[in-house]
Amino acid sequence: MTTLQPRGPYSEAELRKLYPEGLKLQLVQILLRHGERSPVSARFQNAGLQAFWPYCKIARHMVSSTIDATESKWGQLEWRRRLETFGSDDGPVVASGPRGEVDSIYETLFPNDGNCRRFAQLSRAFAQRTADRWNNTSDMDYLNLLISKWMPDGGKRVAVDSHPRLSGIMDTINSTLAHGPQTRLPDEFYDPKGRAIIEKIGVEEWFSGYRESQEYRAVGIGGLMGDLVERMVGSAESNANDGLFEIGGKDGSLGQGRGGEKAIKFGLSGCHDTTLAAVLTSLGAFDGEPWPPYTSHIALELFKKSQTSQIEGPVKRDFQDAKSFISKNESRSSKGFFASIFGGNSAPESMKPVGIARKPTEKLSAEEKSRLDGYFVRIRYNDKVMTVPGCTSVGKHLEGDESFCTLEAFKAIVDKYTPQNWKKACWSNLDAPAFPEKDETAGY
Repeated sequence: MTTLQPRGPYSEAELRKLYPEGLKLQLVQILLRHGERSPVSARFQNAGLQAFWPYCKIARHMVSSTIDATESKWGQLEWRRRLETFGSDDGPVVASGPRGEVDSIYETLFPNDGNCRRFAQLSRAFAQRTADRWNNTSDMDYLNLLISKWMPDGGKRVAVDSHPRLSGIMDTINSTLAHGPQTRLPDEFYDPKGRAIIEKIGVEEWFSGYRESQEYRAVGIGGLMGDLVERMVGSAESNANDGLFEIGGKDGSLGQGRGGEKAIKFGLSGCHDTTLAAVLTSLGAFDGEPWPPYTSHIALELFKKSQTSQIEGPVKRDFQDAKSFISKNESRSSKGFFASIFGGNSAPESMKPVGIARKPTEKLSAEEKSRLDGYFVRIRYNDKVMTVPGCTSVGKHLEGDESFCTLEAFKAIVDKYTPQNWKKACWSNLDAPAFPEKDETAGY
């Protein structure tokens, strides 16, 4: 199957092992891939697949439950303007708010080379390298024996860069396999060996750049990783960088939840397969993994040592700078939180982030670093605990468990590829080679 098959409930013993005594779970951020969908493009009608997905009546039911058709307005599933961060596959999100305004949100949840020229250069270079490596191999010959007769133009050869591309063929295979018999290709497309070859090559084409190139990581996924770390550090500092800038309370006001909450405990962001693999690969934690199935997810957990000298009861939060930030910059809500990531002119002083979240770890003073003491980060991918290689050194993880990375070590790794100005990075180095001249392996 191409949809994640969830495990059963955890036992009490498993939970005790997964969440050891002495650590308090303080913040969880979930990145969740969407569920089953139709192929991105219509392919293989000559193999019996319909051009239009035959399950569209389900979408009509969803629309009818969301929109009050009699009044042409949002119904019980009304979108909140603070949550307009779910993306498309084709560039900037165009979101219509409750007052009818239309905003173009350059989100970080989807690595998209359509809005970043340097990322487009890099991704194409790594894709071409993959084609050069694999197009004339025994593995590709095997795929051609299986399915080349259904390629357009009279059985054109299957290749990484064929039309459709090998990754496009994988997309159609996965989409059809996740649904019922009305959308099935011939059995040859589902050959286990063939599918393993396609996934192996697809992972290399799409994600090897994140593993090998710091610049690739920066322009591809660095913005999102900077956001995730900012929320962790904001939670540790209790200064509203944990996400309070992004949520809306009553009537959409910033700075507290709809129930008056003052501390973020849980965040859920919808994203794509390419987001999940990019995040993990950028941390050196995706080696040997197959393409992310539908409904895959990453949980980034922030823990605090119980003896850490922080208030254990109601959280005291330093809101003086945060309140000033919010009141002076309410207009940011319509543009989205991500506006500051994508640069442009230098932000005025009133829009500078509070705290140390965006300050590179190497520039932190001893006192600033001490604010991160006693905090640990763990990553779970589809309920599997992942380990960041740069956190396995002595002093960079919880004693006895390398999967619990110290927040300082985790931030230092991510800082290396968090862009200070993403837009500027996207227009830099356009004449430079695509591949790094020295080792820049991810996860360190």
